[in-house]
Amino acid sequence: MEKFIEKLAKELVSKHGNDFTNVIVVFSNKRAGLFLKKELTKLIDKPIWSPDIISISDFFNKYSGLRIADNLELLFELYNVYNRVFPDVKFEEFIAWGNILIKDFNDIDNYLIDAKQLYRLINDFSEIENNFGIDLSNENTRKDYANYITFWEAFFNKSIDEGSLKSEFSKIWSNLHSIYSSFREALLEKKIAYQGLESRFFLENVNYLELIQQSNITHIYFCGLNALSNVENTIINKLVLEGIAYEYKDIDVWYLNDNQHEAGYFLRKKIDINSKLLYNEKWITNELAYTKKFFHIIGATSDIAQCSALQSELIDIIDKGNFEQEETAIITANENIILPLISILPPQINDINVTMGFPLKNTITYSFVESVIKLQLSLKKGSTNEKFSFNYREFIKILLHPFFSHNKTINDNIIKSIVEKNLVFIDHKFINKNIKDNYLLDLFKPVFSQIEIFKYLEKIVINIFKLNSENKNQIEQEDYMKFENEFLFNCYKTIKKTKTLFENNITTEQPETIWKIVKQLLANISIPFEGEPLKGLQIMGVLETRSLDFKNVFILSVNENILPTNKNSNSYIPYNIRKYFGLPTKDEEEAIYAYNFYRLIQRAENIYLIYNNSPKDDSNGEKSRYIYQIKYELIKEIAKNNNCNTDDIYKEIVYNSHINFINSSAIIIEKSETIYKLLTDRFCKEKYLSPTALYSYSKCSLQFYFKYLLELEEPEEIEEETDARTLGNILHNCMESIYKNFIAKQINTTDLKNIKDSIDEHLKIAFSKNINIEDDEKLSGRNILLFDLLKKTINNFVQFDENKVINGAKIDIIGLEQKYETKFKIGNYSEPINVKGFFDRIDKENNQYLIIDYKTGIVDEHYFDVDDSKNNIDNIFENIKLKEVFQTMIYALIFLENNPLEKTNINVYSMRNQNAPLILNKNNKFFELNSDIIKTFKEKLILMINDIFNKDISFNQTSELNVCTYCSFKDICKR
Repeated sequence: MEKFIEKLAKELVSKHGNDFTNVIVVFSNKRAGLFLKKELTKLIDKPIWSPDIISISDFFNKYSGLRIADNLELLFELYNVYNRVFPDVKFEEFIAWGNILIKDFNDIDNYLIDAKQLYRLINDFSEIENNFGIDLSNENTRKDYANYITFWEAFFNKSIDEGSLKSEFSKIWSNLHSIYSSFREALLEKKIAYQGLESRFFLENVNYLELIQQSNITHIYFCGLNALSNVENTIINKLVLEGIAYEYKDIDVWYLNDNQHEAGYFLRKKIDINSKLLYNEKWITNELAYTKKFFHIIGATSDIAQCSALQSELIDIIDKGNFEQEETAIITANENIILPLISILPPQINDINVTMGFPLKNTITYSFVESVIKLQLSLKKGSTNEKFSFNYREFIKILLHPFFSHNKTINDNIIKSIVEKNLVFIDHKFINKNIKDNYLLDLFKPVFSQIEIFKYLEKIVINIFKLNSENKNQIEQEDYMKFENEFLFNCYKTIKKTKTLFENNITTEQPETIWKIVKQLLANISIPFEGEPLKGLQIMGVLETRSLDFKNVFILSVNENILPTNKNSNSYIPYNIRKYFGLPTKDEEEAIYAYNFYRLIQRAENIYLIYNNSPKDDSNGEKSRYIYQIKYELIKEIAKNNNCNTDDIYKEIVYNSHINFINSSAIIIEKSETIYKLLTDRFCKEKYLSPTALYSYSKCSLQFYFKYLLELEEPEEIEEETDARTLGNILHNCMESIYKNFIAKQINTTDLKNIKDSIDEHLKIAFSKNINIEDDEKLSGRNILLFDLLKKTINNFVQFDENKVINGAKIDIIGLEQKYETKFKIGNYSEPINVKGFFDRIDKENNQYLIIDYKTGIVDEHYFDVDDSKNNIDNIFENIKLKEVFQTMIYALIFLENNPLEKTNINVYSMRNQNAPLILNKNNKFFELNSDIIKTFKEKLILMINDIFNKDISFNQTSELNVCTYCSFKDICKR
């Protein structure tokens, strides 16, 4: 296999020998130039001056006299121009669509479009409709204009229909040509440009032929270029016709001669436009269909599994002794996969070179800065700057961040203290008392002004540099930390540059806005990896492969919608208008992807195409169209031309990663001696079975095992707004508090009126106790609504008592939040089993005991028509919807075990069932537990407890999958 670069090096040497003094070689990127220099050294055995090898963008920059500004600088310059026309638009709102406007302006200049005519046509919407048949009432057309409509809906901050779109957008579009022109003028005045502006300026304003001749340049070689813009084509064609320049295309006849093949689209287009520029047949190969290749198509269940599949194939090649690092490239169109990919490479691979950008937003550095920004956005200022607080969520995220893993034990204790105290806001007192780390103290300082923001960010990023150095040995052990200093450095540079741009351009934004802007800007940054470009295994993006060839090619994420991408082209110029003016559309983007893909594999021998076959992925598990084209078109040609079977050169497999994402087998926990001892110690000696634990066993014995035997902790959370559990605690605390002075006495209407008057006071105390709220001012959001709901609920309950007293009932409160326990003898264990319950309230009403259980959720009344039939009692144990009945019946049983001669009613009070608070009944009457019901229920309960202590009955997963919906342990079961 002769590579394109090797062939090019021989061509240059044959033409120029050892003298490249007046030669320029232009590639699409700098990477190919480095490989060309390497090949030239192989052909020339003495020191010489290398030709000037540059990228096409550097070629224009060499003679234009302009500097290409980075995107951040361009954004600020455009905003300054835009803001003069539309002064009410804030920079924060401008960022997203400002970037897209820059891209549109770049396309306009690259393709030599008359911007005035373009924007006039867009502005004259009725003319567009008449000439191009655009009807926004048509659903399909509206899809084509999705970005266009989204832009204006965002701009006007309202939904836009066809009529309002026509009237509203003209106000803006009528100014866009002047904005475009003013933007270009402002940039050129500062001698800066975006790429398209520089190229157009070079063509229209620079006498480049004269400049090139004055530089004594005699030969310019444009090598391996494809999909050139109108500006680039015009300049190159002129230089070729003048006899100064030469084009060496990397072309294969298989896609050039097929008029339907998208990979040859731009090559055929150039021939159609100018027949004088026909390609030299010497540079048209037939290697794609004639060189024998081996295709390995591998499906994997996730991005991580793709990396694992790649690792397996690399190890196989290494073990067979066929591995050549410099002849192997790993290509991915999915930049998010880079770090996991690097982490799984076999240890035999000593050197790697990553040649693609990595998004900062996917790094630990960005997650850290994002957490810091969110922390400052949560800042609450007190009466002075020294008095402040942060939201606990952002505070804890900082403490848990990998950058502070060296301090894990101390930070865990701080978090534990926050959780135990249920602190929603972490104030200056807590910080000063608990934070001793100087880096964290710097970080947890409040920032109140624009000037302070950038000083603060610069300092904390520098602090992390220092921290990484101080903990170098520990950090080096973590694979994911290897690149973080590079990410931190780029982050720091962006912060510094943003600071300068803000100081020179924007001074009116509020601190909250600045934080959000910085976050948006950092999220858009791509970090270039640095390495030895000519050494080791190459990990590349698709664009970085241009003009390069490798014997072994691994391509990851070969999925439809990724390769080629299916992302909507970010433009506010509608598709039909782009087509009319000759601007690139999705069609051209797909042709670029196709050329880069097929050019890469045309000289390769071993090609591994790995795709994600999971239907849950963004690609829906669909193979790329390129895999189907290879399978049904290309390999037939290769097999025919090499006299072999297609099965010899094409194999498809589904990779088994041995990563168990789906647990297909049931979890069964046998009661070994160890587990049985733990069971008996726990419930016969140390603790007790509660109604809640027994209910847990009845619905899922494995859940009971995890929660009550292993005592696996459910995730602890701080409740900014009250959850159901805390709501229940508040209700119980308040009910106990308002009634506790009336225990052991018969209550009257005066007592109940006084209780009503005290509800507010007792409820505030209950809130304070449960969610760390000290006064009315700290009640906010949903908590205010819950306070009112609980107040109404408690008032209704007291009113229910009052109505009964008015109607002649005699109510004595016997106990509140009172503990009762009993022991049950079972057949499977010699010692009695402890069962204990805490009773919300026990009344004696008209000489009958009434057991009341408070519930904060909705309780469906139709489940509570109870009788003493065995079927009914069995249903209480088996129907998970009868939780309240099951638990309350256990309370009643415990009570009657302690008070066997008493008549007893049991009732459940649901705070959300306001019209019928006492709902356990028989035929809509208070339900009296007779001896038959209690006997039947007790027998059934003892059978269940007997099962718990039966060595032959294992702990199993429930067959009722709806039980798993809110189970804290469902991840263990993979349900």
